[in-house]
Amino acid sequence: MFTYCASVTFSNSGSLIGTQYTAGCSE
Repeated sequence: MFTYCASVTFSNSGSLIGTQYTAGCSE
């Protein structure tokens, strides 16, 4: 199990379209 730091940018209806997340923080 890993923890990831996610910077999530949601679109209009909160769709996964245009969502960019940064996964790299495994604590």
